[in-house]
Amino acid sequence: MYVDERRHFMFTNKMFSSAKIVTILYPLIIVSASAQRCICKQVCINKELSKKCIHHTDLIINNVQLSAANFEDIENDTIINLIELRLRNIKTIEANTFKYLKVKNVILEYNYISEIASDSFAGISKLTNLHLDHNVIETLQPNSIPATENLYLDYNSIEVLDGSMFVSISTISIFSITNNKIAVISSNTFKNSRMTHLYLSFNRFVNIKEEFFYGMKGILEEIELDGNYIEMIERNSIPGAKKVNLYNNSLASLSTRYFKDISSLMYVDARYNCLDEMVQKEFNSETIVESKLKRDSCTLHVANFNIDSQTMHIIYLILAIIIILLLINIFILCLIRLCARRSQNQVTNVRQFSVILMDRKNIRNGRNAKFEEDNYGYVTPVNVQEIETTYDKIG
Repeated sequence: MYVDERRHFMFTNKMFSSAKIVTILYPLIIVSASAQRCICKQVCINKELSKKCIHHTDLIINNVQLSAANFEDIENDTIINLIELRLRNIKTIEANTFKYLKVKNVILEYNYISEIASDSFAGISKLTNLHLDHNVIETLQPNSIPATENLYLDYNSIEVLDGSMFVSISTISIFSITNNKIAVISSNTFKNSRMTHLYLSFNRFVNIKEEFFYGMKGILEEIELDGNYIEMIERNSIPGAKKVNLYNNSLASLSTRYFKDISSLMYVDARYNCLDEMVQKEFNSETIVESKLKRDSCTLHVANFNIDSQTMHIIYLILAIIIILLLINIFILCLIRLCARRSQNQVTNVRQFSVILMDRKNIRNGRNAKFEEDNYGYVTPVNVQEIETTYDKIG
């Protein structure tokens, strides 16, 4: 029995050793088999050797200045699954760099790209994912963003969104552009778009206007506007969405009239705003609204109250009318004073009124002296010898 157990132990060790050998050699076997099944070519890119198959493959280029020359040895029928160029100190993308390339995913994050030109992605096929996040992008020229399903522009310095930037915004499903400097979205930017997820967190929005999301189609799964400076939301300005994130803004009120399609709304995160806990009453029972007062910065002032644009226009009109009336009154008062001053000057320099000329003899007799007016408008006594003259100015 002891011998049998020993044989069993030796057999187990052999099996275990064989398993270890197979485990070690398995990747080599797979690579060898793959090399036989796939016709491969050797491509030299900046003195780095990389294998490219005719079918799907990944392309990782290190330490290159991005231009069309980096891909000139790749055949036109090559379908590239991934081009990954992160942390490569790339500052510019030259014209037609990706022209005629059949690529699915492009990752250019963590570089120093400051501008995307109209011809940077000219001729590229439709992408699945385009990562341009964590750069220093300030300018997106017209038609600079190619057709892609998912677009990531987070952590850049973009200030304005405009529809002309996109070759085809209708293809985008997920659009993330958080941590930028955006305060304005041009009208018709999202016209005919059919996004499912839109992330605009940590930008510089103060007012959300109806024109920002005008023309969006369908219902968003979620839209995130948290971490901004939002004080005012216009009527029907927030597009139809199931989940809306307004966390950590400066809203003093929240109403259903701010939402374009309230029927699809399921959840609103309005915590850390200047809202009271009774805001839930504005919404139906099927919509969950979370609110928690941001007490440290909720000093109420006029700028905190949400008033729609129509009401604001009426207020501005009333203020303008009041200012105009005040200016008219000031003008009339100035005109009156000017006329009075001119009249006073005329009385002083041209004519003297109420001149009473009395002599002592006529005073005793109770008779007034006679006087005549000369050619210059002055009066002179004609029948008195000793006179006492007094001038009383009127005006």
